Amino acid sequence: DGGYIRDGFHAELDELRACIPHEPVRMFCVAYTLVERLAREHEELPSLYRKILPAVREIERNYADECRVSALATLCCMSESGLRRLFHEYLGLSPVDYRNAVRLRRAKQLIAGGEYSIAEAAEQVGFSNLSFFYRLYKRRVGCPPGEERKA
Repeated sequence: DGGYIRDGFHAELDELRACIPHEPVRMFCVAYTLVERLAREHEELPSLYRKILPAVREIERNYADECRVSALATLCCMSESGLRRLFHEYLGLSPVDYRNAVRLRRAKQLIAGGEYSIAEAAEQVGFSNLSFFYRLYKRRVGCPPGEERKA
């Protein structure tokens, strides 16, 4: 989905979640590896793209909130058009599309976990329009949200 945390990081995050309460030494090793890779990736970013990191972090932390692109641009000390351009160049998505990708990723986890209904998961991650959530989920994930529960 072009997210800030690359696919390789998702695998490590899943591994980290799996070992948290049961294997503290393994958890520390996985966490250390993850932090090391994130730091290395950050260093490899061109300085121009580092300018959007405050917006990316804001979206990752507060994905359920309706944050305006103008507020994200202000956070990065740049114009809206500049922020949109860099988002597209680096992430392949607009800031709003990136936020929706983060929301969908989290909704998918909530639905697959079985603790939330589809409507509850959609609301929890910030989608107020359930019909839009269904359409976007199917388009981006490739299957309707109900399929996650069956898997």
